[in-house]
Amino acid sequence: MSAPSSPSFASDDERALAELIEAWESGGESAVEVLLAARERELPGLRARFAALRATGLLDEPERRIDSFPERLGEFRLLARLGGGGMGVVYRARQESLGRDVALKLVRPDELYFPGARERFEREVRITAALSHPGIVPVYAHGDEQGIPFFAMELVDGASLEDVLQSLRGAHPSQLCGADLFRAAALRAPPAGPAPERERLARLDWPRTVAELGLAAARALAHAHEHGVLHRDVKPSNLLLARDGRLLVADFGLASSSAASKLTRTRSQMGSLPYLAPELLAGGAASPRSDVYGLCVTLYELAALRPPYWNTDTVVLRDAILRGDALPLRRLEAGVPADLAAVIELGMDADPARRYASHAELVADLENALAHRPVRARPAGPLLVAQRWVARHPTRAVALAAAALVALGAPSLVAWQQSRLRERERGLNEQLSGVNSELTRVNGELARSLGAEQASRASAERHFGEARDAVMTLLTRVAGEPTFREPALEPLRRDLYERALEFQERFLAEAE
Repeated sequence: MSAPSSPSFASDDERALAELIEAWESGGESAVEVLLAARERELPGLRARFAALRATGLLDEPERRIDSFPERLGEFRLLARLGGGGMGVVYRARQESLGRDVALKLVRPDELYFPGARERFEREVRITAALSHPGIVPVYAHGDEQGIPFFAMELVDGASLEDVLQSLRGAHPSQLCGADLFRAAALRAPPAGPAPERERLARLDWPRTVAELGLAAARALAHAHEHGVLHRDVKPSNLLLARDGRLLVADFGLASSSAASKLTRTRSQMGSLPYLAPELLAGGAASPRSDVYGLCVTLYELAALRPPYWNTDTVVLRDAILRGDALPLRRLEAGVPADLAAVIELGMDADPARRYASHAELVADLENALAHRPVRARPAGPLLVAQRWVARHPTRAVALAAAALVALGAPSLVAWQQSRLRERERGLNEQLSGVNSELTRVNGELARSLGAEQASRASAERHFGEARDAVMTLLTRVAGEPTFREPALEPLRRDLYERALEFQERFLAEAE
């Protein structure tokens, strides 16, 4: 995110006045006096300008009721203070040149000190003054008086939706109907003339009342967008409920383009911050989608009677908005029809690309929801819901992932280990089978070798027996011859016996 641009001032007076405003907000009266002492001789009219600015109530806390205020501002005679906020303060005033009462809004001059801000403000006020739509508060006049920008608009006989929400605090949406809208706005008595819109809204249940209010505002904003005007600050205090039942949008084009860079100024931004689109907080430019966002956050708050985002700590609130950390609407209020809830949630999606691209698209879906026709919006799918939950709760996501690993991953790990053991067992069995096959082959060869050896041994033993028998037969035959017993043949007979004995011993040795 790039750093905000430095202010561009038209004059030294303007620069000095901006410094005084910053000193007032950071250090109060004493800080202002220090600056005035340093600059008053150089700029003699500075003290009077700052005093006039303070007198208008523009530099006071929005919650503080100012009973004293200037009697006049140009041609306007100030009658009563109607309200105030970060951008300025609104008075009931008499435009004496035309003899009519108007709502006169004074704008903090420092809101227009940023590059191009004053030119944009004046251009958009002129364009807004040229808009003609029953749902847009008409601008009658605009200008600059004593260095204070102002514009005069129709004085609406009614109350803002912010007033309605404040009055309904603590109520339950299921117990409300359209008639409660006017009671909450302290508009119990209808106007003197006919009020068909009021009568129609009074007969509706609360969800349809919310949808009808949203449809009226979306139609007005769509008309402005078609003419190149962005609102930039759509929120309940800028949506006015007239006594006759009309809803009107006020304060077009007033939000400073530098709003996101001034979040430290809690006084001026807390009122708008819950309705600022995430892309604006991140330093992006305003667009029709950011106006859609502000309206749908407002509708969410009306439907549930509580805002989707709120925290007194601006940093915490900003982070929640950037994450899109809002509970589903039907979880807070089950009586909201599913289609209406889907339309509202799509319009306030943290991702601008998922939102309605224009109020014309939002109008079409709100009309469909009211007529019970299919809507374009659909609740976020399980994957998107899971992604957003993880983004909102990273620590819990890690813890749950670890628990899931223990609960689901451990059995899987055991199964994987068992599978690996079975694979190893199969491998060992295959190796053992190979060894067994080899042993069978070797045993076969051994058996064949042993058989051959045994056959050879048997043959040798048979030949040995035959030879031995032959020798014994020869000796027996020779010994039986009478001639062989002659004394003269004794040496020959002894030699023959010795040779036969030696032959027998050799055969016996070889047989072993």
